[in-house]
Amino acid sequence: MKKAAMILKAAIVLPGALVAACSSVPDPEPVISDVSSFQSPAIQRTLAAGDRVKIIVFGSDKVSGDYRLDASGRLALNGYGKVQAAGLTTRQLEEQIAALMASKGIPDARVSVLAEEG
Repeated sequence: MKKAAMILKAAIVLPGALVAACSSVPDPEPVISDVSSFQSPAIQRTLAAGDRVKIIVFGSDKVSGDYRLDASGRLALNGYGKVQAAGLTTRQLEEQIAALMASKGIPDARVSVLAEEG
């Protein structure tokens, strides 16, 4: 009888202990999908004619790629025309490209612009 009572007690207590152990697992860290938020303000510099930039539009291979600002400081974006980039920071250029894409029917474009060092 004692053995049956111990088994019954274990059958009641053990699942509760397992559930309690599972609830103490911390929530996973949130995933940050916007890489532009990693750019330090100290890195934000003003772009000039001849600068090279890497543009990443998440979900769009058409625009994503390596570009060079022409002599007038403009970028010719594949399929979207030219954008004045000289005088802007990379953050400002991201916003300008996103606005251009929104005007062309892509309202929630996530854009990242990285200036090449040197």
